[in-house]
Amino acid sequence: MEDVLGVAAWEWEAAGRVSATLAAEEEVLEKAIGRFQRKYLRALLSASTVEAEARAWESYRAYLTLPATILKPFSLAPGEADALLRSLERLAARARAYKSTRESPAAGQV
Repeated sequence: MEDVLGVAAWEWEAAGRVSATLAAEEEVLEKAIGRFQRKYLRALLSASTVEAEARAWESYRAYLTLPATILKPFSLAPGEADALLRSLERLAARARAYKSTRESPAAGQV
């Protein structure tokens, strides 16, 4: 795992470890959190409405709870997925704040 938008790699990993299923296998944890960072976090950060943000969270929850496949070797119970989402919400808010400070000009500069 790597640092993403001002959130340290260990924090992303710790967020994922609220799920016993993900915590049991490092590869599965990295797949689930990596997918969130690459796809769903991007959607959350570009969401311009509350509805778009809710769609991104619901899409990630659906990904987590769908049955396991060859490409996605895990499936979380709904309660486990909800706990992971709550854990990631805090980090996503920090990433959004970090992104906005990096994109806006410094105070006093024109």
